[in-house]
Amino acid sequence: MVHKSRSENYLVKSENIPSSKRSEKTKKQPEELRKKISKITDAVKNLECSLLESKQHDRQLLLNTHGEKVKNQKLAYELEEARKENKQLLNVLQQQCSNDPDQVSRSASRSQLDRTSSYSSISMVHLQYKYEELLASHEGLLKVLESKIKESQQCYRENGSLRDELQTLMTQISNSEKTIETLCNKYLNLKERKDRKIANLRYERDTLRLVHNQLVQLLHKKCMDEDRLLSGQLRKSAEPNRALLLNEIRCCNKLQHENARLNQENRILRSRLGIADANEKNST
Repeated sequence: MVHKSRSENYLVKSENIPSSKRSEKTKKQPEELRKKISKITDAVKNLECSLLESKQHDRQLLLNTHGEKVKNQKLAYELEEARKENKQLLNVLQQQCSNDPDQVSRSASRSQLDRTSSYSSISMVHLQYKYEELLASHEGLLKVLESKIKESQQCYRENGSLRDELQTLMTQISNSEKTIETLCNKYLNLKERKDRKIANLRYERDTLRLVHNQLVQLLHKKCMDEDRLLSGQLRKSAEPNRALLLNEIRCCNKLQHENARLNQENRILRSRLGIADANEKNST
């Protein structure tokens, strides 16, 4: 009985080893794929955030450019208004001069000329200063606009590269999902086959155990019947040699019964070990 318990413990250990190895191998692959997918997902999120930031930057850049354009138009309008005012002032002075045909006294004409020349010189200086100021502002705005255009072009190029990278990552995610789906299907098929094999082995084990128990009971019953028969003959026998022979036959029957029982248990254990070795080979 001790030999039987040791063999069963060894059988249980040998059955547990390949299943644990298989579970470790099957667990590692989904975990690695989950890590890769999480990395790719994080990269996609970062690219989406950078794409949104670049779009916001482009929008702000367009707003700034539009504001500078409006300022430039406003300055051009002011310059045009100043030119119109200067032209109107010159027309008024020319009309005043043309409406005096008799030419008043020389002093009046001189004062008129001095006043006209002073007005014209003041207006020309003011217009020249205003023109130079507007020209400098216009040139500065053109430079700012040029730099903004370069920045927007750079942003457009970066957005294009980010879109390409995002498309590549989306393709990688799609391929990874297909690979995961294939591996999951393989894993489910292997698990189904393993479950069927385990169920068959358990059924065979239970059947062998039932047959073994029935055989042991039959052997035990046969041994007890023979022992009772020999005991009855031993009690009836008056000769010492015959009694000794019957006693030896009785001991031999007991040993034969024990030997048959042990041989049967040995066969069952060997069959179990053979099944366990076959499972281990299939798993490797």
